[in-house]
Amino acid sequence: MDADIFDNRTVELMDGRVLTVPLAYYPTLLHATEAERNNCQPIGAGYGIEWPALDYHLSVEGLMQGQPEAPGLRRCLFGP
Repeated sequence: MDADIFDNRTVELMDGRVLTVPLAYYPTLLHATEAERNNCQPIGAGYGIEWPALDYHLSVEGLMQGQPEAPGLRRCLFGP
């Protein structure tokens, strides 16, 4: 089941803090499948998060600052 614009993603930081961010800020994740969203891992000594199947990366700093995905960034995963 795909997410809707009211869904959130919770990220637990290495220091124990928990961030909750709206998926609407990150259209690539919003339009990904639940399996693709759940397939993530920390990168850069914990300074970022990678979704390998989506070739998508977010910085923890950007998440903490509430920075949304850059306009036009969404990957075309299934052709034109």
